[in-house]
Amino acid sequence: FRKHHVEHYTLLNGYDSDKKLFYTMETDHEKYREFQVKEETLANAMESVSTLKYHVIVFEISEKLMNDNELYSMKELRNNAKLIVRSIRSLKGHEYWVFHPMDYQKLFYRDMTVMYLMQINCRMKANVLLFAHLSEEKSEIYRELEMKAKELESGWIEVRRAISKLYFKQDAGQRMIEQNATIQVLLSRECIMWKRFLQITKRDKRVGIEKNNNEK
Repeated sequence: FRKHHVEHYTLLNGYDSDKKLFYTMETDHEKYREFQVKEETLANAMESVSTLKYHVIVFEISEKLMNDNELYSMKELRNNAKLIVRSIRSLKGHEYWVFHPMDYQKLFYRDMTVMYLMQINCRMKANVLLFAHLSEEKSEIYRELEMKAKELESGWIEVRRAISKLYFKQDAGQRMIEQNATIQVLLSRECIMWKRFLQITKRDKRVGIEKNNNEK
């Protein structure tokens, strides 16, 4: 904030005309949340943009649309889970953010690396919310996945904190290699979590079909 890091889009979800404040959804060091931004600050930021194609895109979502349409279907969740499992498999065995020692000393890539890890942290939080919702709406069996997702969230938060700090260490390169070992463990655990989700939903789907046939 108030420093030029990288141009990016953000979501504005409200405006106070009396206080001349915009409400924006962004990430801080811990989570995705709402911030208050002065109108003048936002205008200055937008005027400095030079690489993004569009400055503003406005969406108006009616309350009726939100109430009449489900945000997801189990079929979509299963398809997404399969895609995630395949994508994680392609990541195994690779090293991430291992640079030349000089890059660490000059803090090259630190902000970008932490930003990527922050995105992973937010995705883990979304997984926790998803499984919490499914456990309330569908079955308590999803509670075990909620717990696994929370463990993954905590694990990635620790990785982000460790990587953010290692840039200031003399043995930064070796520390990053060590963090990569933890990253591979977290990726494997997430893969297992989504496979378990597919098992549960496949069984629920089969039970639903048998129930419908019995009712007929």
